[in-house]
Formats: sequence, C-alpha cells, structure tokens
Amino acid sequence: MLFAVEGLGRFRVRDGERVIVDSDPHATPDEVDGLLLGSVTVALAWQRGLLVLHGAAVAIDGQAVLFVGPPGCGKSSLAVALVGLGHPLVTDDVCAVAFDPEGVPTVQPGTPFVRVWSDVLPTLGLDPGALRRIDTRATDPAGRQKYFVDAAQPATQPLPLARIYQVLPGKDATLSITPVNPSLRLSTLVSATYHREIGDEIGGRDAYFERITALARTTPLFRLRRPADATRLREVARTVEVDVRGAKP
Repeated sequence: MLFAVEGLGRFRVRDGERVIVDSDPHATPDEVDGLLLGSVTVALAWQRGLLVLHGAAVAIDGQAVLFVGPPGCGKSSLAVALVGLGHPLVTDDVCAVAFDPEGVPTVQPGTPFVRVWSDVLPTLGLDPGALRRIDTRATDPAGRQKYFVDAAQPATQPLPLARIYQVLPGKDATLSITPVNPSLRLSTLVSATYHREIGDEIGGRDAYFERITALARTTPLFRLRRPADATRLREVARTVEVDVRGAKP
C-alpha cells in the first residue's frame, strides 16, 4: 500500500512487515513521524490481519481497558490520568486487536507515549516546556498544540481486553457510566474503527465484519459520560478504576 503525501513524501507499506520511506527533503522529522505513527502504522496492522480501532488503552490489573470516542473526547487524556495512577499504558491512537485461539480479544502493545492537547497538561501536572511538541501544523481553531507524554512503564506484551468505554464529553457536571444498549454495540465499534477503508481494501469487508462482530459479542461495552470541567480528569480516572475492579468476581 502506497501513501503519497505532497510535502511529506512517499511511504510504501509491504506485507505488514516493511515500510519503505522516501521523504520530501523539506519535510521535518516531526511531520514524517506524524504520518508514520498514524496512517502507516494503521496499514501495517491491517496487513497483519488485526482489527484496528481508534482509541487509547491502559492495563488495569493485567487486563486492557480501551477508550474510544469522537476526536477531542478525552481518550488520550484519560489514559494519561490512569498512567498517573500507576497503570501501564498499552497503546494510544492506534489500537490493534487480535483474537487468541480461544477467541479472546487481545490488545497489542503500541507506542510508549500519549499525544495530549496543551490545555489538558496543567490538569495532569505536566509542563509543556519539558515535552516534545507534535508537528506544528497539528493545531485547532483554539490555538492548542499537541505534545508527546512518555509513559513510565508501558506494557510490553499483548493483554486480554476486559472492557471498552465510549467516552462522551459532557456539557455539565455529569459523570456516569452506563452499559451500551446491545442494539448499538456493533455500530459503536464500527464508528471507532480506524481507517476502515484501508481494512476493507486489504482484508475485505467480510473479514472485517467477522472481527468487529466478534468483538461486539465478547467484550463489555460502556458509555462513559465525563464532566465538562477538565480539572475533574483525575476523578474520572479513579471512577473508571473503581468500575473496572468492581466488575471482577
């Protein structure tokens, strides 16, 4: 699969194992890294026969907990908050899911860092001056920037997926966790699929729906409505921690 991006270069992904890079001489390392860590990594995962979701995952008591949701909902910020509570990061942005011989979904370890918007850093006790800023073009109308936040002890092995939270930013002080209606489970996961068009092209639609249906059938899925106040992020993280541990026998 070939990615040709004006101003960045040409990036060819082969057999889920190799990436051939012909970068534009005017492209900055951060700009090239942005594509490599995004679309190119997604294509690699699809070529390896994995199911790729757009989300962030942490390990709680040896099991992966995945956060999905619309852009800007707080997936990565919540992952950083949970890392701050001592839980290893599993992956951020690109979440590749495999199924073991018994059909149990497992999350593959990804990058050992999280991408976080600048306005959330103070809430997490982080100094932007001590962090590496991502591609300067990655801004939004509010003038925010994204930064790499390294995880102290990231996961290094695939972990069974215990549950998935669909994160929804609230407009008030509400903090709630509710099960997703069974009739909406599949559509929720389809909407969380990362570059589904790449997956369809590489593996075909039938293979994709077989995997996404298996995930919807086997993995508990909840809707996490978080408060609008970003300063309550640690409270949200602790609520998730309690919810996950309370579900165990």
